[in-house]
Amino acid sequence: MLASAFPVVWRDEIARGQNGVIDVKNSDFCKKDGKEILMRDVVDILNKKLDSASKATELREVTSLMLYGVRLGNDFPLSRVVPQLAGSSPRIVATTQTRARWYTITVFVKTLTGTTISIACSPTDTVKYAKMKIEDKIGMPRESQRLVYAGKQVKDHHSLSYYNVSNNSTLQLVLTLCGGFAGRLSTPHTFADVSDGSLLTAHEFSPDAPEWRVCSKGLNIEGRCKNRDCRAYRHMIIDRKKFALFNLIQDDNVRCPMCRSKVDPVTCGLYNCCWRYEGMKASDRLSMCSQWKDAEGYVYYRFDCDENGGSVEWESLLMAVKPRDEAVSAKLLQSTKPLATSAGDKCTICWSSFGSPVKDSHVTSPCGHNFHRVCSHNWTKWCERNNTQPSCPICRRTG
Repeated sequence: MLASAFPVVWRDEIARGQNGVIDVKNSDFCKKDGKEILMRDVVDILNKKLDSASKATELREVTSLMLYGVRLGNDFPLSRVVPQLAGSSPRIVATTQTRARWYTITVFVKTLTGTTISIACSPTDTVKYAKMKIEDKIGMPRESQRLVYAGKQVKDHHSLSYYNVSNNSTLQLVLTLCGGFAGRLSTPHTFADVSDGSLLTAHEFSPDAPEWRVCSKGLNIEGRCKNRDCRAYRHMIIDRKKFALFNLIQDDNVRCPMCRSKVDPVTCGLYNCCWRYEGMKASDRLSMCSQWKDAEGYVYYRFDCDENGGSVEWESLLMAVKPRDEAVSAKLLQSTKPLATSAGDKCTICWSSFGSPVKDSHVTSPCGHNFHRVCSHNWTKWCERNNTQPSCPICRRTG
């Protein structure tokens, strides 16, 4: 069950700083009749709320939803990114674009199966927007799409008119392989205590490691294979999740790389990535979250535990990972003095960059986190409207 309401920060995709906070409530999904709520349902709700506040000549639409800067696919279950945690920190950010209401064209898209679909666009819409409409129609994530027109691959940031795409033009869809998710609700699970830093150990790579102990950059989930016919039977295997969000309670798609049998997750390892977690232990039901941490160097960082020790019961646990070269400065500082930011650093409320230094354009919270001043101001107003004490959206520290 979702919380009665949760906030979604929204911003224009070409602007810096957030534009506002939208409350999404349980009652908004009353027509789902018990069916699982997907991110596309959240997008529909946000579009309706944004449309009611838009000008008569303009239409503002959500182009993507992000969690900690990681884009969420339309078919990703909402329950897997909103764990049952106390508090209302803004985890989900919606990026939007504004379009003219009155002029649309029909564009045909030939899919991988040979069928043809149609999407409604404006000539000034970007290719990225067209991919979003294709994802809405056939469910293929836009990251997996490549579009070709007149023998040339079209790029996301250009408009359709840039490539002379007009009414009744046909685009060709070409596949780019990308990973995915599967999962459903389950009971609290025993897993490594990722809040205990003493368990995290750096392991050197071995040239003699068996096939089932091969890791990838990003997140690697480990468990013990129970298939008697598998060469990895009774051994700890590694399922390479790479840079996918992982929800321990609801992701039941952890598999042995040798026999593809399902495996109960026991612990995890990290390689060449930045990572963080948020969750709630069953023992005390206190919600907790970490700052971004860096797994750097040519070593495998593993939470050294097994079924006999180093594990706890998790009521909810979400692991987020990013490539190190895409990581942003969102770490808890040792000093409470304002920290100089560079143009590439990002505000972790709206996930847009700080841009060129402007006096008083950003603010440092008492705990040391940096945000756009307007984002911090709007978030504080949202907290006050909802009768909650203003707190840092990252670590939830107040005062």
